[in-house]
Formats: sequence, C-alpha cells, structure tokens
Amino acid sequence: MRPLLSASRLTDADLKMSWVDEHRARVGGGRASIEIVDDRIYLAMSLRNVGSGVAVLQAWNVRVDRDLAKAPFGQPEEFRGQPRDLYVSTGDAGFWQAAIRDPDDPLYSGLRETIEEHRSFLIDVLYTNDDGDQRAITRFVVVPPENEGTQWFCSVGRHTYLDRPKPQVEGASAADATQVAFSAWATLRTARTMPE
Repeated sequence: MRPLLSASRLTDADLKMSWVDEHRARVGGGRASIEIVDDRIYLAMSLRNVGSGVAVLQAWNVRVDRDLAKAPFGQPEEFRGQPRDLYVSTGDAGFWQAAIRDPDDPLYSGLRETIEEHRSFLIDVLYTNDDGDQRAITRFVVVPPENEGTQWFCSVGRHTYLDRPKPQVEGASAADATQVAFSAWATLRTARTMPE
C-alpha cells in the first residue's frame, strides 16, 4: 500500500480551501493557485493520489533556481512541516497548501520575485502512508499562465523515494524528467490557445 501523488486531472472539479488567517482560494484541476496578497505569499495545488494507499502530506520545499532542470531534491530536514493535517485518499483528488507571510523568511524574496516575473518554479511535497512509513517526494513543476491570473499550471516533474531505491529509469536524469514536464505543459498551453 504505497501512495503516489500526481497533479489532478484538468477535468477534476475546483477545490476550495482556506488558511488560518482566513485567506481563501480556489484551485482548478491540474492547476496551482499562486497569490501575493498584502505581502503574503499563498500557494496551493490540486493533487490526485494515483497510488494504493492514503497519502499524508508531511512537508514541502520550493525551488526557484534559474536552471530548474538541474535543481536537486533537498534533504528532508530542509523541508517545512505542514501546519495542518492534509490527506489525499486513494484514487481521489485533494489539495496541498502553504503560505509564506514573513518578508524576512529565506524563501520569501526569491519566490516573490519569481512569481512577479512570471517564471516557472518547483514545489517538492514530502508525504507518507497513514502509518508514517514509505516516505516519498513528488516534485511539481509550476508554470505561469499566459495571462496575469492566479491559476498556474502544475505537472509532475519527478518522484523519489526516501526509504527504497529510486523509481527512475536507468540512465534518466532529473533534467530529463523536468524537461519532459515543461514540454508537456508547453504543448498543452499551445493546444488550449489554438482557435476551435
């Protein structure tokens, strides 16, 4: 029984969520909600558990490297714990959320600049099964929309396990996986903007 997180389907229903400071957001299927409100950064993604066990979201990290394809996974101790319990049931959609409210936070300035410049970035989500075992990280590539909206695209760039051999194909690199995710979203964006 191992959970495996992916971006939700584009056809999945919108999900609504709120934060402890009463901020509220809506995120569409296959999307991430990325907002800066009153100097606070709010992040959320619509996810789907395509594995065989409940996914318990434990921690997260953001990468805003200029060369995202070469960005390594951080160490688990570098991740930030989830302030509330978030679960995604087997075969179902759910959400991930986080916020950075302090401008002095080490992630704040780089992430804010990335969002304001409409550049892609990475969100790594660390999760376990409901017993706290089978730790895994799924890396999501978050790509800005063509307009100035808050609904960005998100797609899986890579998975890695912390307690067993990695699930990559022999010879495949992080750069390969991330580039595939970027290419897939570029194709999708082109298809969605073509005249009917």
